Amino acid sequence: MKKRARSGLIWLGLIFAGGVVAVAAIGMIASRRDSAAVQRIRERGELMVARYERQFAGGPAAAEAPAEADAPGKGGQSGKAMTAAGQEPPAFSSAALALFERLKEGVELANSAPVHTDIRDLIEHKPPSEWTEADLRLVAEFLGAHAELIEEIRRLARLGEPVYQVDLSMGYATELPHLAPLRAMARLLQMEAAFRAQSGDIDGAMEDFRAILGLSDTLVEEPLVISQLVRIAMLTAMYDGLGSSLSPGQLDPRDARAFVQELAGMYYCETMANALITEAAFGMAAMEDMRNGASALVPELASSITSLAGDSNFSNILGFVYQTPIGDVMLSADRQSYAEYMERLAQAANAPYYEVQGELAAIDAEVGDESIFSVCTQILVPALTRVQRAQARGEAMIDLTRIGLALEACHAETGAYPENLNAVATDLGGAVPVDPFTGQGYVYLPQGGSFILYSLGENGRDDGGRHDLREGDIVWRGREQQADP
Repeated sequence: MKKRARSGLIWLGLIFAGGVVAVAAIGMIASRRDSAAVQRIRERGELMVARYERQFAGGPAAAEAPAEADAPGKGGQSGKAMTAAGQEPPAFSSAALALFERLKEGVELANSAPVHTDIRDLIEHKPPSEWTEADLRLVAEFLGAHAELIEEIRRLARLGEPVYQVDLSMGYATELPHLAPLRAMARLLQMEAAFRAQSGDIDGAMEDFRAILGLSDTLVEEPLVISQLVRIAMLTAMYDGLGSSLSPGQLDPRDARAFVQELAGMYYCETMANALITEAAFGMAAMEDMRNGASALVPELASSITSLAGDSNFSNILGFVYQTPIGDVMLSADRQSYAEYMERLAQAANAPYYEVQGELAAIDAEVGDESIFSVCTQILVPALTRVQRAQARGEAMIDLTRIGLALEACHAETGAYPENLNAVATDLGGAVPVDPFTGQGYVYLPQGGSFILYSLGENGRDDGGRHDLREGDIVWRGREQQADP
């Protein structure tokens, strides 16, 4: 009996060992199979990082550029051309980096002042044309106290170069301390533009709007999704500010047409596609860490997994499982799925949104149907399918600004708004752009001495010109509908 029992244990041991070997073999096969999509993402991600780093090859000791850099393409003057992934990136001096470091503290102090919140509420809820004398005094005192800071922000914008060198080697732990100050700078410029316009200084207001574009340009070469979303947020500040601060006809037709030309080519679709590749590479690196046990689960993933599972210990258990042969197989399959979806998302980012809505919806549905083993894919991918809607929103705001100003220039010269948008096609480069959400023309309704111009927005539905950047139409000179108290 003992001999038979011993023999049984040996067989069980052999079976268990064989199972471990089989699982390990499957894992190795899976690792080899995932080399196609995974390797492409890894290689492209490495290219993005290397390309970005070459811009700063001169290091902090590089000679500073002139204080006033007004060359075409800087500060939003004509839209900085985004270089293709295979091309060498532009080389930057350290002037903008040094100036930004000097301004950060001043921006933080201005942003923390109680009156700053009051002015933000004023701009968001009350058109500048309706400001009272008390409102104007409040804004004037605040701007006067920060006049030197705002002038330096404009100088930074004119440089039009990166203000911070991001350490992309840190992956998901990458620190981005420059994004919040940049948004705060754009808001300060929006405040001053509104005040200048109400004071009759139209040229000064346009100087501020150009500076907002210049600040957004500082992020164009930064291959990170969050950076590109902040760039679009700054475009929103320009769009909202210009639409609400300047009344139709206030801007000289020649100046209006000049700004129309400056906005041409500022879509930067490839920028978002590059950012998605970098995001994919970060996800891949995080999965490698889980597989190799080099670190604990990435905090962002750990919190998402905990929330998804409803168990605070689940992420720790999963982190342990991923370092076993069975976990290796799971993670290989997960990583393969993630790489394939991210390639599809990056490819979609290079096409107009209306052409790829179906593909993005398909990705959402397919991810939702993934097996329980594709944990990382199910957490990371869905948020990124929504990125292109933000990109399309930015494109629509650029288009509407260009078309709206061209129409107003036409009215200033002829005394009437044209019957259709073809009348301003020449000012728009020879063709009227289409709504990125529908592929059809923007809605244009001339109404005697005024007009309505809008995109159907993210819901793709004509809401009759009800302005809401995410749930309604995107309207030129529109204001968000305030909820009833």
